[in-house]
Amino acid sequence: MFTCIIVGAGHRAVGYAVACPDRMKVVGVADPSPVRRKITAKRFGLEPSACFESAEALAVQPKLADFIINGTMDHQSVLVDFEDGCTATLNMVDGCSKPSRSMHLIGTRGEMQGCLEESKFTIRKIDPRPGHEYAEEIVDLNVGGDMTGAHGGHGGGDGRLVSDFLDYIGGQQPSLSTTSIEDSVAGHLIGFCADRSLVESRIININMKMQLAAIAEREF
Repeated sequence: MFTCIIVGAGHRAVGYAVACPDRMKVVGVADPSPVRRKITAKRFGLEPSACFESAEALAVQPKLADFIINGTMDHQSVLVDFEDGCTATLNMVDGCSKPSRSMHLIGTRGEMQGCLEESKFTIRKIDPRPGHEYAEEIVDLNVGGDMTGAHGGHGGGDGRLVSDFLDYIGGQQPSLSTTSIEDSVAGHLIGFCADRSLVESRIININMKMQLAAIAEREF
């Protein structure tokens, strides 16, 4: 049984926390809202000593759990230029009226566009025939249930994500959708550098190989 602490006790984090109750146990919470701390403490049977007003207050404590569930969210727009010439834009808008996760991938031979809540994606290719601009194929995945994630569902993806994570740290074989630790660290570094770029008003260059090598040398 793994132990975890919730940092940011919103519905998303709590949804992750209850995804695999037979494999993980919540032993603490950190949230600036006393209401959320009280609700979370009651739900998981936490003592007052296991409830913290901030992530900083939690961080100065000795190790209390195997991992944390980071439920904090914010607004962010990030533009990334990769070494091979690819560009990517990530926009995250919290608190919108209609929850949505969309993706649009554009390549030299075609593009793919989809929306999680619709459970569909479209593949388009340039069609050079007279009177045509493109040809497209719509793929319906026929996934139902909680597609918006209001209760931690996202079409079953949230529960599978937690299960894969527990498999990984438990030494078991995760599913094909699990990213490597190197790719996961790279994604987090991009987020941290985006925050630095905002504060310092400049472009941040990342030497990913050097960063990953430095992390690999650290002792945890």
